[in-house]
Amino acid sequence: MIQNMRGKLIEAGYPWRLRLEFTNSHYFGNQGTFTAHVREHAEDPDIIVELDSANGGVALIDPTTIEIRIPATSPEIWPVDRTVVLDIVRTDGSQPEHLGVRLEIPVRTPVTRL
Repeated sequence: MIQNMRGKLIEAGYPWRLRLEFTNSHYFGNQGTFTAHVREHAEDPDIIVELDSANGGVALIDPTTIEIRIPATSPEIWPVDRTVVLDIVRTDGSQPEHLGVRLEIPVRTPVTRL
C-alpha cells in the first residue's frame, strides 16, 4: 500500500531528520541495525548519501520507532528542485529484511547558506 504523507523536505547542505513509528508493538525489540541509500532515482548506481546504524544515519529509538538522520553535507551533492528516494533495510538478522518503506523527499536550495 502506498501512503503519501507530508514531511520535512531536505534543505541542500543542512542536516535532516525524520522519525518513523511502526504500529506493531515491539516491532524491532530492543536492538537492531539498519542501512539506507539515498539516491536521485531508485535505479541510479550512484548513492548520494549512505546511512546506517554505525554512522548514526538510521537509529533505533525504541521498539517501534526508528529515526533517519542525514548529516550536514556539501550542497553540491543534492539534486535541487527535484526529489530523492530512500528505503530502509534491517541488517541484524540472518537475512537482510526490507522494511517496506520507500520515501520520496523533495530537495530545495536554502535561502540562508552558511
